[in-house]
Formats: sequence, C-alpha cells, structure tokens
Amino acid sequence: RLQAIRLLNAVQAMPRSTSAFVAPNAIRALTNILPSITMHWEEWGYRRGTHWIIGRRPLYDRWGWERPLIEPMAFETVISFYNGSVVQIISQDRVGTSNSKSFDYVAVDEAKFIKFDRLKDETFQANRGQEREFGSCFLHHGMTITSDMPVTKAGSWFLAYEERMDTEVIGALIATLQERNAIQERIHTEGAAAPAYLDKQLRAIARRLDTLRRAALFFNTYSTLTNIEVLGTDYIRRMK
Repeated sequence: RLQAIRLLNAVQAMPRSTSAFVAPNAIRALTNILPSITMHWEEWGYRRGTHWIIGRRPLYDRWGWERPLIEPMAFETVISFYNGSVVQIISQDRVGTSNSKSFDYVAVDEAKFIKFDRLKDETFQANRGQEREFGSCFLHHGMTITSDMPVTKAGSWFLAYEERMDTEVIGALIATLQERNAIQERIHTEGAAAPAYLDKQLRAIARRLDTLRRAALFFNTYSTLTNIEVLGTDYIRRMK
C-alpha cells in the first residue's frame, strides 16, 4: 500500500516524469509485486486501460494522453499513465538496466533481495531527473525503500538508513503537519465564517512542508499487525 501511494503521488505531482521501480527481476515484479500495487490503484479509481497501462505503447494521440518528457523506445517493462508519466521496471537480474537512464523518482521493493552495490552504482546514479521541470517538487529525486526484515548481512543494507535519519527534521515535519491539520479542521468546522487569513497560513505551511520533506529521511519498522487489514486475522493465527 505504501509503495502504491508513493508511486501514485510521484506520478501525479510530476506529470510526464520518469520513475524507476527496482525489483530483483522483472518477472517477479510483474507477477508478485506490482499486482498488489495496481490493486490499490484500482480501488482508488485509477483504472487499467483508462488511466494507466503496462507493457505496451499508449496510443497517445487517439487516447488524448500526454507524452513523457523522455519517451521510452520499448514499453515491455513500462507502466504508462494518462498524464505522460512513466514508471520503468528496473530488473537487477540484468547488469546495466539503469545505465544511461534519467529518473525523477525511485521506488525499491523487496529490498532484502536487492544487490546494494549495483543499486548504488547504477540506479542511484540515474536518479538525476529533470531539474528544470520538477525541481520545485519535494518528491523529485526522492526514494521509497520497503522490505520484509532481512535475514542475511547482504540483505540488511537498508537498515543503515536508521542511523542517518535526522529526528529533529522529522519532529519539525510532524509538528508542521499537526499545525496544518488543525487549521484545516478549523476551516471545515467554521465554514464561511472562517477568517480569510487561514488560507494564507495554509499556503505558507505548504511551502514549509515542501522544504522539510526535501530534507527528510524517515526510517521505521512496523509489526505485521500494522498490515492486519490486508493480511487478516486468520493469517496471523496461522503464522502463530
């Protein structure tokens, strides 16, 4: 669900952008990982064939879709969206799949199976994107890394991010979000009677949030119970 939200946010915030979805291999991404992500998109009203397609070139002119700033030559491992954004599946079972590419955003799933040296030397280097078009977006050059808990040293590379998290930045971000939410609640409650200056405050807070989010590196671990709405209580009982 988290990757579904973040990818969709990047696609919507940066129309015509190019994102990378890094997986151990393309087949695994298409059969094991992406179906759960696209299931959430469907639940939120983003329909396959209407708002996005995968594995083939869109009929841009016929459908009235925007074209990407950097249009792929092949679409077998590409998710295309109606606003011109594309997500390229980066398969680590082939060396150099990120070489010569330019990404605006990077998502990494099943990180415990990802080879960090290849990720660092190839994909991270390609996370350089279109600064002119998207430099003002806090998601630009951002990354979201998710995984089950690793059981090997090689698969534990992403745990090092915990030490790099600046808790003061995260604290400031949370406090600013609480301030925004309080103002939004007041506007909702008071309706037309809400003071006009509250809108100006919200715009100032939005700019502050963008600045904090650009600087924020957030790390957290979650219990399986956090995902209980998806897994169900029967799964928890069976695993126990």
